[in-house]
Parts: sequence; structure tokens; C-alpha cells
Amino acid sequence: MNTLNYFLFDYDGTLCHTHDTINNAIVETFKEYQLDIPGEAQRLQAIGSGSTIHDAIVAMHPTGKSLPLEQINSMVNSYRTIYTDIDALYTMLFEGATLLLSSLKAQGKTVVVLSNKGFQTVTNSIRFFDLEQYTDLLIADGSPVMKNLNMKPDPASYISVIKNHFIPEFSTFTHPQNEPTNR
Repeated sequence: MNTLNYFLFDYDGTLCHTHDTINNAIVETFKEYQLDIPGEAQRLQAIGSGSTIHDAIVAMHPTGKSLPLEQINSMVNSYRTIYTDIDALYTMLFEGATLLLSSLKAQGKTVVVLSNKGFQTVTNSIRFFDLEQYTDLLIADGSPVMKNLNMKPDPASYISVIKNHFIPEFSTFTHPQNEPTNR
């Protein structure tokens, strides 16, 4: 019998294979802006880093951190539009993902899905794969619950959202290493 009650799943690479979708959206975004397409190694680094698309674009763009914020935001919006348009073509649900999530829900477990992708993009994909019925909370960039909070790997989504929403008895718990000491 499983005694755990809360399950957090990363979306990309855990529930769904999204590598091809991300890769193609990056290529098409750079083409749209008439920029040299980042090399495959650079794209793989960005995809594997878990960073937000904002940070990935800055890292891959020829002028990087000197880009005006407006241009970065414009490229992010283009990327997200392209990603949404091609998501159903390239994203694949991992075998067993539906069975796992449905089994957890049948046991009364809480399922949270996390992603650095845009909230609407992940919502659309979860609906496409009919996973919405097995998901109690979606945390993604632009999620209403993440207003003014940093995305993963920053622990804000856990500390400020998940823990306080689902585990109220632990919301005032302080990790022993963070407790004040009397020296």
C-alpha cells in the first residue's frame, strides 16, 4: 500500500516526450526573426537545462544578454505560438503515463504537474492527452497560482503553492537547518 498522498510530476520528459516539439519551435522562432539557427548542441543544452524559454532564448541568441527585453518577450511569444501550433504533431505521451495518473487518482492521491512552459500550452496538451481528469493542480509559467513567483527549479512553487494549498499542517514547518541557533 502506498502511503504517499501527493505526487509531483514534471511535464517535459516525465509525462510527455516534448523534445522534438521544443527543438522545432526553437528552429522556427529563430527563422521567423531571420537569425542564424542555434546549432544542435546549443539547442540540446537549452532543452536539457530545464530553463525557461526566456532564459534559453537569451542563451542561444547571438547578442545574448544585450537583447532588449521587448525583443526577448516578442521571441518568447512567437516561440509559444509556434509551439502551440505544432504541439499535437510532435509531443508524445509516454507509455504508461495515463495508467499511472489514473491509478493514483483512483487511490485518492493528489497529482500536481509542473512545467516551465506557458500555462495555456501545458493546459492544452493535458487536455489533448485527456489527462486533465487526473490532475489536481497545474503549475506552469503564467499559472494564476504562480503570480510573482519564480519558476522551477526555484522551490517557490512547492513552498508557496503546493505546501500551503495541499499540506496546511506543514505550512509552518521550518527545516531544521533553517532554524535559528543559540550560540
